[in-house]
Amino acid sequence: MTIEKILALHGVKRMPRVMLENVRSVEEYWLTKAEEGKALEVLEKPCSDCAVTCNFYTPMCDELLEQPLNVQNGALERWFCHNHLDKACRGAKNYVEMKRKKAVTNDV
Repeated sequence: MTIEKILALHGVKRMPRVMLENVRSVEEYWLTKAEEGKALEVLEKPCSDCAVTCNFYTPMCDELLEQPLNVQNGALERWFCHNHLDKACRGAKNYVEMKRKKAVTNDV
């Protein structure tokens, strides 16, 4: 998936070229998301209109699952809830954990 497609999933229609030049790959995009800013406390449960549980951001989560575990965890700690900007999204964390468990179950 290209950076342009990832940004489009975030609702970004047009990105200034200078900003796109700062991110050279999908891996670098997620690494930046995993390292920038502070880790947030995760909500206890997903919001009723969670963008992940409503399948709006599930493609982003699937893309994140292709990254190393430390990058996944770092990005999830900083993936803020659209309703509670000071908390991490429980829907994203639950989705990624569910997909990880499913992958382990399928490998056994």
